[in-house]
Amino acid sequence: MKINKKNFTTGVIAKAQCDPGKSQAIFYDAKTPGLGLRVTGAGVKSFIFETRLNGKTLRRPLWSELHIRDHEKIIQAGGAPRIRSKKLTEPGSLAALSKIRLVDLTPELVTEWAKVEAVTRPTRARLALRLLRAFLNWCSRHSAYKAIVTGNAAQSRDARESLGKAKVKHDVLQREQLPAWFDAVKQAQNPVIAAYLQTLLPYWCTPGRNRLFTLAGYRFSME
Repeated sequence: MKINKKNFTTGVIAKAQCDPGKSQAIFYDAKTPGLGLRVTGAGVKSFIFETRLNGKTLRRPLWSELHIRDHEKIIQAGGAPRIRSKKLTEPGSLAALSKIRLVDLTPELVTEWAKVEAVTRPTRARLALRLLRAFLNWCSRHSAYKAIVTGNAAQSRDARESLGKAKVKHDVLQREQLPAWFDAVKQAQNPVIAAYLQTLLPYWCTPGRNRLFTLAGYRFSME
């Protein structure tokens, strides 16, 4: 079977659609071997990596639209209208560094940024610092960008120390408490509420943005 490949551009990705009556469609990038775009019948798009092992096709999910949107929020300037609120969007954690050229980005600037972010949102800033570090590493490995990245400024120890370490959460549901929790939820007189609660727990326990795909496979029994 001939596989249709196209160079993944913004326009190509935006126009990719699943044929009516089908559950999903997969498109492949002409430049990057194994890179694909999965589009579900509901219009949800996610990137995948495909390869073959021992004669079998293996596919691994990479990034969904929601995952990419989360990354975009970290760099957004803020001040845009919200859909469901009168408040304007807040600047992303990395917005303060977005106006600085990569060649001018230094460990000292990152440390000063970290000290400011640590006051109001250290958790988000720790994530932003990890993403910035990964991005700069990626730039240093590609000839088109390594000339403007003199070093990885996000590896600053001072910046990490300014943001502190994540605190261990103790107000969580333990594994040994799950049987009792599910037994209690099933006793709810309203079956809709019972189903909602049973769905909500594994939804938030699923890593990243694979949650929607996990929910799609759920089946409930009211016995």
